[in-house]
Amino acid sequence: MRLPASEVERFYRLYFAVLCSANQQLGLAPQVTTIPQIMAMPQEEQYALRQGLYAHREVLATFVQAHPARFSDEDLRIVASWMHCVQGQFYVLRHLKAYTIFLDAAEVPKAYGVLALHDDFPVMFPRVPFLIDTVLLPFKDQIIYDGQCQY
Repeated sequence: MRLPASEVERFYRLYFAVLCSANQQLGLAPQVTTIPQIMAMPQEEQYALRQGLYAHREVLATFVQAHPARFSDEDLRIVASWMHCVQGQFYVLRHLKAYTIFLDAAEVPKAYGVLALHDDFPVMFPRVPFLIDTVLLPFKDQIIYDGQCQY
């Protein structure tokens, strides 16, 4: 199951604005100053920005307080909820009708029901279990991943 297309668009609008703000705050890629520049970056460079964002989650609070793009209160609540993201290794365990079960690789594992963004998880991960490194984000009353993962 995927997040509805309108919500995927909303996620990426918020996510790239947050990445741009994080980049400005942390100075990770000083030559990159706009959202279109971030979107045009190679995946590896976007991944480095992403790592900086999650290593310094306080930039999320700064983004919400600064309200730089004049997002709605609901959008800002979504961004604020990302401070509760879960980053690490997960087993893509099982595909269900409503979501895909991700099981973290911790000693005492936790299971998460995760929605895909553009591509369905059964297409991305046809053979399960499959170990990935990603970030799970709350999105309203659901859990999504941030669109990037490493195998």
